[in-house]
Amino acid sequence: AVFIDIGANAGFYSALVAKRLGQDGLVLSIDPSPREYARLLWAREHNAHACRWICLNEGASFESSTLELQVHSNHTGMNSFAGKEMNATSITVPVRTMDSMALQLPDLYEGRPIDLMKIDVEGWEPQVLQGCNMLLERKLILKLIVEITPDWLKQNGRSKEELYTYLKAFKLMPTNSSDSWQYDELFELSLDN
Repeated sequence: AVFIDIGANAGFYSALVAKRLGQDGLVLSIDPSPREYARLLWAREHNAHACRWICLNEGASFESSTLELQVHSNHTGMNSFAGKEMNATSITVPVRTMDSMALQLPDLYEGRPIDLMKIDVEGWEPQVLQGCNMLLERKLILKLIVEITPDWLKQNGRSKEELYTYLKAFKLMPTNSSDSWQYDELFELSLDN
C-alpha cells in the first residue's frame, strides 16, 4: 500500500500506517515546518518498522516556488500558508506540486496507485489539490481524506463547495459531508459513469 500524508505534523497518522504496512509499503510524509519535521523524523525512527517511510521538509502547493509559512508559537497543528496568525512566526519555505514530488517515486508510475492520501493544511487544501492534477487525471488517488474547515477556506478566498466540485470532476466522491465547523471528509474514487 502507498500512503501520502500532506501536513504530516509530528507524524501521528504516518506512524499508525507505517506500523501496519509490510516490506512493500510506502509512506510519504510532507511537512514544511522545521520544528514539526524534526518531530516527524523522530516518529519515523521509532515507528517505521519494515515499510519504506520517506519524509520531506517542504510544503505542497499548486506550483513550485517558496511561500511564507506562519509557524504557530504553541500549537503545532495551526501552521498555515493562508493568512497571518497573531501567535506565529513567518518563515520562507520551499513548496512543490504533489505531482513533482510523486515523480521522485517511480513506483507510483509503475501501476501502483496511492491507496490513501491525507491533506490537513489549514485552509490551503485547494492549492494542494491543484498541484495533484496529473495524479488526479491518471486516477492514481484511490482514497483521499481532506480536513474541511469552511472558515479557513473562506479566509483563503476558497469554499468547501469549490473543493467538492473540483474533486467530483476527477471522480472522487464524498462519503460524509457535514455542516460542522471542521471535519474530515473521505473521498473515494468512483469509476462508474
